[in-house]
Amino acid sequence: MNADALGPRLRGDDGKRGDDELPNRLPRPAGELEALQRAWEPPTGWRRLTAVNNTQIGLYYLATALLFFVGAGVLALLMRAQLAVPGNTLVDASTFNQLFTMHGTVMMFLFAVPVVEAVAVWQLPNMLGARDLPFPRLSAYAFWAYAIGGAVFFCTIFFGASPDGGWFMYPPLTGKEHSPASARTGGCWASASSRSPPSPARSS
Repeated sequence: MNADALGPRLRGDDGKRGDDELPNRLPRPAGELEALQRAWEPPTGWRRLTAVNNTQIGLYYLATALLFFVGAGVLALLMRAQLAVPGNTLVDASTFNQLFTMHGTVMMFLFAVPVVEAVAVWQLPNMLGARDLPFPRLSAYAFWAYAIGGAVFFCTIFFGASPDGGWFMYPPLTGKEHSPASARTGGCWASASSRSPPSPARSS
């Protein structure tokens, strides 16, 4: 509920009680409406990055998940381009395995799962008639952990340090003989760091 809707109720306007009035008709404290409006006013400019309300965080989630979706699509296009003609040398075998692994991992763990959580963070309070999630700062922390960890994980493809054993991580492709331990371990660490902690949208 926004401050505009609470205006008549907080000011204690006289008249017949309607659906938008408080049960208590006593005068409200002086300056209460203005104080609430200042507290509920969304941040502007660079301060938008410090937002903790569910609407802003949900939109951030959606935008970031769509960016990862586009990035994973670019990786898929590179694989298709490599397979377009026989004997193509656009990318070598090791890079192709990294592209394949990164495409599946990003699509599953950085798009498909987070985009569902994004919709929940964005819409769940509105569906429940609540003003925000129970722990808004936890939601903000979960998003930034996901965004920063996912970006670090995705950028490993530019340095040839991505895991190359397939996003399903099945042996023997993930064994020492076929997959370097450093890339596999780093990929698992980055993927784990990009998975946000349980958000209030999932626990409520």
